[in-house]
Amino acid sequence: MKKTTKVKTNSQKGFTLVEVVAALGISALVITALISLSISTLRISLDSKLLLEGTKIASRQIELVRAYRDGEISPGVPRGWRDFIDNLRDCSVFNNPLFSCHMEDDGSLRGGVGYEGTGAERIAYQFKMTDVQGVPLGPTDYPDIVRISVSVTWKVGDEQKGSYIYTDLSNWRMK
Repeated sequence: MKKTTKVKTNSQKGFTLVEVVAALGISALVITALISLSISTLRISLDSKLLLEGTKIASRQIELVRAYRDGEISPGVPRGWRDFIDNLRDCSVFNNPLFSCHMEDDGSLRGGVGYEGTGAERIAYQFKMTDVQGVPLGPTDYPDIVRISVSVTWKVGDEQKGSYIYTDLSNWRMK
């Protein structure tokens, strides 16, 4: 029986080092791709969450304004249409139709923008009152139908996102 021995040359030793370096490079590419995918998934998830939450806030603002219209000034004394319109006009800063209002959860009317959440999940909301064509009401305008337009905005990274809805409210009591 003949014995054979293998002699390792320098070129064979170097080849294993090249394999290790190549494997590390491929691993780095795969890890980078997985991290990028994870970040993208988190951003899309946050965007979807904020869109859902923003739409809920916008709908709640519409319902709070409707409840305010249908509410009472004092027990047994319903709010009149002119009072409703005047109060919405007065809530905007400096009585300027370019400024906006928001409703608090307790049903109180406030001037300016409202905020919900903190940090990356901070959502701003506001509404404006106009006529049905979108024209701000003059100081003596009391149309039988007004449009309440709610805008809700948030940021995902550097990108501004938003949800916008409107409803037309009428003087259903005719008072």
